[in-house]
Amino acid sequence: MLVLTHSSTRTRLRSFMKSTVRSFVSIHLRSTSRTTTFIQTYMSSIQDAEATSGRRYPLNNYKQAFPTSQPRYATSGFDLHGSVALTPDHDVHGRRRASLNQFFGRAAVMKVEYVIHREVEKLCKRLEEWKGREPLNINYAYAAVTSDIVSTYLFARPYGVLDTPDFDPKWEDVTLKIASMAHLFNHFTFIQPVMKLLPRWLLAKVDERMLGFLNREKILEEQIQSILDGRNHDNKTNTEHGHGTVFHDIIFKSKLPPEDLEVARLRDEGQGLVAAGAVTTERSLYLITYYLLKNPELLHTLREELREPMKGYPGMKPKWTDLEKLPYLSAVIQEGFRFGGPY
Repeated sequence: MLVLTHSSTRTRLRSFMKSTVRSFVSIHLRSTSRTTTFIQTYMSSIQDAEATSGRRYPLNNYKQAFPTSQPRYATSGFDLHGSVALTPDHDVHGRRRASLNQFFGRAAVMKVEYVIHREVEKLCKRLEEWKGREPLNINYAYAAVTSDIVSTYLFARPYGVLDTPDFDPKWEDVTLKIASMAHLFNHFTFIQPVMKLLPRWLLAKVDERMLGFLNREKILEEQIQSILDGRNHDNKTNTEHGHGTVFHDIIFKSKLPPEDLEVARLRDEGQGLVAAGAVTTERSLYLITYYLLKNPELLHTLREELREPMKGYPGMKPKWTDLEKLPYLSAVIQEGFRFGGPY
């Protein structure tokens, strides 16, 4: 068996990169002098000994080799520069991510099961009430329940989307609209800042969903400001159940510097967390629902597996630790994640 040393591996990789780029140049990129100049410059960087030997960019220092986790171009599409997901600098990203770690582990999820039970029961009641009406777009119902669960965990107060008569279709449409325009915003970064300066009445005529996005930002700012001012004490109820809320703990218990506790930064964080937690879950749920209804035999198998753990419902609700042991349910959920994926 051949054992490659670090030095020999680096040499082989360098040789492979040279040959690959040369082949790519000779086959595909002969069209213009500009392209040739670019490739010659790129080849020089590969051949530069300092660029690969570690003297300029030490291979054992990732942050120095790659000072940002992603280029600014890749983060400009959503105009959420305060969100941990779109923070380019490694050190800043690291401290912001560290302040969230405790809230998204296994133990933390188990502590908020009662929130999930409460909101899901409300959803079931709403679906029962919908009988006899026009067909329901289940996307909106799932977006409502996931948004209310996530917002309760973040701020101790749900958005109340589940309480709206029609599950507020615009709530989901706003997120999907912004997501679909991300590539446009990446290239034309001035669009969102300009739209935010427009009067609300004019923005409603230009793009009603963008107005909805800004209204959601305002709701988040008010939530965060109420916590900063001490007006939102609802986390006391949550503490009785063994957990605090994300933003109460970030503001009052984290070791983040003052610039990371500004309202605008926390607003961006809230927008990112709501989108990541609500929209992705909603998408997986509606895909699971579709495929189960389309394949009755799969639905029957799932119901049979759930019969035993659900026999005490609603008086006795199944725990997540019990449900995760069910192989078929776990497979259904994993397939939902696989089909769902990111938008």
